[in-house]
Amino acid sequence: MTTLKEVIAMSMPTEAHMVQGYLASEGIESVLKDENITQIQPFYSNAVGGVKLLVREEDVEVALQVLEKGGYLHPEKVEKVEVVYRTKETDEKHCPFCQSENVGKKKVPDVLMLLVSVVFGAIFPVFRRVNKCFDCGKEWVYRKKPNKR
Repeated sequence: MTTLKEVIAMSMPTEAHMVQGYLASEGIESVLKDENITQIQPFYSNAVGGVKLLVREEDVEVALQVLEKGGYLHPEKVEKVEVVYRTKETDEKHCPFCQSENVGKKKVPDVLMLLVSVVFGAIFPVFRRVNKCFDCGKEWVYRKKPNKR
């Protein structure tokens, strides 16, 4: 019996079929999981984790390389919000990583506040502000340095 592993998930079945066709053109067989539920109830797509593309366990590494080559995976573009601790010398008008002045604020979804809004049925702000450098691409938030006890 062959073990199947998930290599990528998409929110829409049409996207998943495009990726499946791309893998098939490279000689990699794949199977779609949770396709029907996302076609019947598109709003459930995020609840079930989207349409999952499964390949044989021995084909996982090759499939990931093919998906990266085709532009479906972007491992270098995984953005992480860094924490920068404020000091007396902190200049918030410059990027703390590359010292560029080309910085701005960006709103990103705050999962905790979204969950609170859903549970209590009230409207709370579901976005939080982060700083973004448009030259180096880093994102960060300023925090007060924790007290050591």
